[in-house]
Amino acid sequence: MVKRLFVIFAAILAIGLTGSAYGQSCPPGSYPVGGGGSFGCAPISGSWEGDGRGGESPSRRGYWLDKHTTIVWGYATAASAWQYAWGDSDTPQSAYERAMTSCREQELLNCVHSMSVGNAFIAVAREQDGNLLSASGKSVKAAQRNVMGKCKKAKSTCTIVATHGGMGRFIPI
Repeated sequence: MVKRLFVIFAAILAIGLTGSAYGQSCPPGSYPVGGGGSFGCAPISGSWEGDGRGGESPSRRGYWLDKHTTIVWGYATAASAWQYAWGDSDTPQSAYERAMTSCREQELLNCVHSMSVGNAFIAVAREQDGNLLSASGKSVKAAQRNVMGKCKKAKSTCTIVATHGGMGRFIPI
């Protein structure tokens, strides 16, 4: 058992020293390649710093910008069916404020928060009696499947009226 551990340790140590055995080391963003007397460095996917010839670098430097979505309900008159308004932004508070502003701009009454998500989608469905349902998911299809599941659970027939939201996006710098 001790002999096996020694062999494994020796093999790991030998592999780790391969680059330096040739007097070579790889720069950040790359890893050693080669063997049998040859040595080189290859870029790690998505982190290559360029080819040194002034070409465009496929570097992934930057940051992620989240996308938040809020849905609110309201109605045009006391006798009308519920309507919805929505807002998107890079912060939850701003998405909520935009949804409430949209609700007021549509002149809907009694605007109330229904649902908020970050980096996801919201599907809105209307039941036969005019009520609205919403559900979220990590994709458009997942959100729609989830809201239709709510309809089925309520033993109602629904029609999807909209899907809003989205995933965050990468902002390169």
